[in-house]
Amino acid sequence: MCHVAVFLIDNIEEKKHGNHFKYWGRKAESCYSDIKVTTYHSYKIDYKYKHSKSIDTKKYRCQCSGEIKLMSKLKKDGTPYKKRTEGKFALYLKENYDRIKKENPTLSHKDIMSYAAEEYNRLNKKY
Repeated sequence: MCHVAVFLIDNIEEKKHGNHFKYWGRKAESCYSDIKVTTYHSYKIDYKYKHSKSIDTKKYRCQCSGEIKLMSKLKKDGTPYKKRTEGKFALYLKENYDRIKKENPTLSHKDIMSYAAEEYNRLNKKY
């Protein structure tokens, strides 16, 4: 509720536990002696905070000192998406890219990809 007070009453879009949050936390604690407002949580967050997998999750932690875990992408109902199967051309590339590169050492990556696409289409022509 402290975040809500900061947003609605103070009209500040503060997502951290800054001075405004702490102010409303002290207010809540003075009004309700049975409530202790902290910046820590004991609940599981199923929200994708970072779109990149580049962060070293062993080195960095959440501001509350919690462990950062890479979660699988979830649908709106909370169920995980099914893993997509690789396409036939992607599988063909995995199996043949090195061979094509060895056979054509002067070709650039772009040209190797074009060559692989032509070869794949030739092999998979439907009659």
